[in-house]
Amino acid sequence: MRIIFIPQFPSEMRYQEWWGYQLRYEFEKRGFEVKVIGEDAADAIIHRRSTLDMFSPINQAIELEAEQIKEYMNLDLRDDDVLFWADISFPGLFGHVLFHKRPKKIFGFCHATSLNHYDYYEPVRPYKYPIEKSLCEMFDKIFVGSKYHKAKLGW
Repeated sequence: MRIIFIPQFPSEMRYQEWWGYQLRYEFEKRGFEVKVIGEDAADAIIHRRSTLDMFSPINQAIELEAEQIKEYMNLDLRDDDVLFWADISFPGLFGHVLFHKRPKKIFGFCHATSLNHYDYYEPVRPYKYPIEKSLCEMFDKIFVGSKYHKAKLGW
């Protein structure tokens, strides 16, 4: 089985920087083949920046996501592919791609949603939550970090 892994922008703030490395290591340790989408693009974007000390910077996050979409659309899907999306609370543009090119199984991880009191995108909260909720209906399973985070899903 191959896991197609879609990490978010690897900002050092909080936990984001280990999505592309620690989770990949854990999957490989358990015998899975792992394809990280956007790995080279993330490295190139990070190299151009002097710091990663904040949430995903908007312009660079969109740039990475555009590269991830391009790489994913050029990927030949196999029957045993499983897509694992790192953080569904920042759905961005990539989720819409799955309507056009979908593997048989899609899993995701969610630490919270825009219902979280401290959501970074407070000004667009009324629009973001319905998008998060509808995109998640495509997933076979969603993993959450804790009971607190599960409560924040609000589903």
